[in-house]
Amino acid sequence: MLNVIGLGVLAAAALGAGSPALAGFGLDSLTEVFASLAVVWQLKGVHKDRENRAMRLIGVAFAVLAAYLSIHLVIVMAAGLRPATSGLRIVWTALTFVVRLALALGKIRTGYALGNPVLRAEGKVTLVDAYWPARCWPGWS
Repeated sequence: MLNVIGLGVLAAAALGAGSPALAGFGLDSLTEVFASLAVVWQLKGVHKDRENRAMRLIGVAFAVLAAYLSIHLVIVMAAGLRPATSGLRIVWTALTFVVRLALALGKIRTGYALGNPVLRAEGKVTLVDAYWPARCWPGWS
């Protein structure tokens, strides 16, 4: 739910600010929502075929996010951008980091308890996603 709310907030903020970091944070949230939907779909019919397809879908979503982050890194470094700070943005990123970290650990533990590799993989995506807002501290560009 935090990701869905975050998508709306970040999309509006990114458009208004012209911020690649905010856009990346939004893409990160979209990736997380997509991966979660793949897990829900897989859990509704646990078959080896669904498991493989869900793993591929999560992998593609993760690859798209990695491509964006790589492009973003090159642009930011080439332009020498420095982030501006904002108390509200710092609070939002801190909250998002803590919630995503807890969620990731919960998903990974549950995946092991259920013997479900798709849920474990999605938990690892969430773990990586947790560090996107942390990367933005103390502000966003």
